[in-house]
Amino acid sequence: MTSRKQLGNTGEHIARTYCERLGWEVIATNWRCERGEIDLVARDGETLVFIEVRTRRGKQALQMALNSVDEHKQARLADVVNAYLTLNELDCPVRVDVLGIALMPDGLFSVEMVRDALKW
Repeated sequence: MTSRKQLGNTGEHIARTYCERLGWEVIATNWRCERGEIDLVARDGETLVFIEVRTRRGKQALQMALNSVDEHKQARLADVVNAYLTLNELDCPVRVDVLGIALMPDGLFSVEMVRDALKW
């Protein structure tokens, strides 16, 4: 059985590859500040995209992953995004996406993205 950290690392690797295949430029991973962390920061054209990656195993894994971004987590994401924009003195279009990843016992996985998850 893999640890929670290993599960998260696997999910973030899948997420990065997924975003790059969409043609996005990943510009930061695991960006941290005093308010929290954002898993990936990428450019989708002119838009700066902050990506929260949620990885789960087992039955209903994909839905569980996406549902784990509750109101509290959404508020923390908004705080971290605002900190990133302020610290980097950025004024550009912004979006927060949630990427749910379900890992299956056979090594296969599925991915679902919720775009503009915070409705900026």
